[in-house]
Amino acid sequence: MVIRLKRAENKYENKLALYINLMMIIDIIRRCFNLFDFSFVYDTEVQAMLYICLFASMFIGKYRDDKKLLNVIAAGLLSVGLFFYGFIMEPQVSSIFVISLLNYFTLVFGTCIFVKEIKNTKVFIDCSAKYIYFCLLYSIVVILTQSKQDFSPYSMTFSFNCFFPLGLSLILGFFGKKRINIVYAIIILGVNMAIGSRSIVIYTFMIAVGIYLYLSRNKYYVLKLILGIFAVYFIFDYKNITSWVGTYLLNFFPNSRTIELLSNGKIFVLSGREKYFDIIETSLSENPFAIHGLLTDRIIIGNSIGHTTYITEYPHNIFLEVFYQHGIILGLLFFIVLLFVVIKSIIIAIKLRDRGKWDIALMIIAVSFAASQLLVSNSYIISMSFGLLVGASLCLINHRKER
Repeated sequence: MVIRLKRAENKYENKLALYINLMMIIDIIRRCFNLFDFSFVYDTEVQAMLYICLFASMFIGKYRDDKKLLNVIAAGLLSVGLFFYGFIMEPQVSSIFVISLLNYFTLVFGTCIFVKEIKNTKVFIDCSAKYIYFCLLYSIVVILTQSKQDFSPYSMTFSFNCFFPLGLSLILGFFGKKRINIVYAIIILGVNMAIGSRSIVIYTFMIAVGIYLYLSRNKYYVLKLILGIFAVYFIFDYKNITSWVGTYLLNFFPNSRTIELLSNGKIFVLSGREKYFDIIETSLSENPFAIHGLLTDRIIIGNSIGHTTYITEYPHNIFLEVFYQHGIILGLLFFIVLLFVVIKSIIIAIKLRDRGKWDIALMIIAVSFAASQLLVSNSYIISMSFGLLVGASLCLINHRKER
């Protein structure tokens, strides 16, 4: 009876945990079909329908209060208006308009408004913990199926789907003192080193730094000084250091794209993205105040390099993306507000001391997730990490009195 009551109380948190990890579940299913040489070609459609169903279920359950509902509707209408402004400014946006709008409302907007409504962060983290085991299964399935993927010997999608479970493993390993989770994190990271994207290495490093800074408050000043000196040395001589480390690791991961780039001293090479940067930077230098609108960056990049799919032709850098879409003035305002909200939420969590430990844990994941994706790999319009960052920040700010 107690277990049933507990499950009923945690129903929302369980749904939210599934919401955040749904893409991983769908890719596991798709790859399991690959194991038996079957094709699961409707994964995108199934994922969209499941997200819509989960969105509707959680929305109806959480937003019955008139004031909350009106605020969310207003934010949603503003978002739609921004998308339509981009369409008006650049009609070629029509080819990616619907799919981008769907991705935004399910992955970004949905994640934000649902994470914002978390009442107990520890309960949400506990409900999410089971997806660490799903991620371990996912890693095994990816090892068995990656060679059957036609498009690439490595998978950025795999890494993106591992971000949240990997960060959670480290958090539970140190904050929750469940040391076995550190082993799980090492396994997941190891598979990503062999098959995944470089961004997850940056993410893991940021998570580790965040955990260390929090757990070593008012302690280990000498160690922090040594780490600071090493960081400065690394900045000035990172090519030699990364080359030495990469050459050693190639013995264990001979086919890893990430390790190969590391050994060649090219871990920070943009892999062709500098073309995207140049296109957007040139346009900004010509007219820095122009407000082009959402999705228009995809069109200028696609047309400039001869691609007409547009959907993946974003700048891969949130600063360039926002400044091009909204102009320098509105773009600066966007980042000032974002920085203010994030810093304010972290200060609130720190002031709560031990009562805010799990809030800090979620913020470490959210900040690391967003920074490592949005600066080099993804778009804030379609990245769940951006919704998680804003939602977690608003959660702390809006419910600080309740805590």
